[in-house]
Amino acid sequence: MGKYFEKVLNPTIPITTVGSLTAFANNDVLFDWLEFTMPRGTKRLLAATIQTIPKPAAGFAVNDKSIDLIFAIPGPSQVAGSSISNNNTAPISLGTLNSAVSADVFNGKKIIQFIPNKAFGGGFAEAHIDSNSLLTTQSFNPSEDGDTLFNYPCMFPDGGLVPSEPHRSKYYVTGIAAGAFDFTTDCVVNQSADLDGSVLTVSTRDPLQFVTPGDTIIMEGASGSSSLDLGVVKSIDSDTQITFTTPVLNNIVDTKKIGVKSPITIRLYFEE
Repeated sequence: MGKYFEKVLNPTIPITTVGSLTAFANNDVLFDWLEFTMPRGTKRLLAATIQTIPKPAAGFAVNDKSIDLIFAIPGPSQVAGSSISNNNTAPISLGTLNSAVSADVFNGKKIIQFIPNKAFGGGFAEAHIDSNSLLTTQSFNPSEDGDTLFNYPCMFPDGGLVPSEPHRSKYYVTGIAAGAFDFTTDCVVNQSADLDGSVLTVSTRDPLQFVTPGDTIIMEGASGSSSLDLGVVKSIDSDTQITFTTPVLNNIVDTKKIGVKSPITIRLYFEE
């Protein structure tokens, strides 16, 4: 112990009817299992922060809610007929995005750690000096019911193998909403022709209210059932114009809604 490192995670929430086209409710699956890697070996989580963008359709309103974070490592496949030697499979989904967590799931011994929303003060420790929501783990401060909010040591065992990177281990994280997160958007495409270049015209909502350079912008697909990546934002030039770092990746459709692909940023701080 004594060496420190940071892991930044950017879970995605699609702009679909089971994603950011509908507000979330308490105990909904906020984002499904996100795979990430870290250096091999046992490590201790010292602190965590979660930053969330404002409500896109509400003019700088803060998404001041908390999140339950559940961590897992890969393990044997639990699909009928599969070989037990397949020891590096992802956990089973906890349910449909934007719907209540399913009780009919058993992930064996894959779940390794749980940071409850109370570790972030249950939301009452949320702070902001602008319209971003910032949650941070509250160490050893008693909550309203007397529980410890973030218990040390918060240990992570070695994870699953990464064949292409033998010095790293594989992990997963999923998020459960502890409150009504709202990523619904009314910012829409405002040009009828396919985009030939990197500048997109929008209307209804000023993108400066919820978009930052470096964000990946997504557009709703057909019938709200899919999302399309448009590209990475280089600049927000006005309340009606976004410039991307490269020409737009997919054909645009006039009046379709756009949003931020990863509206939540999780930062984990470890000692190894």
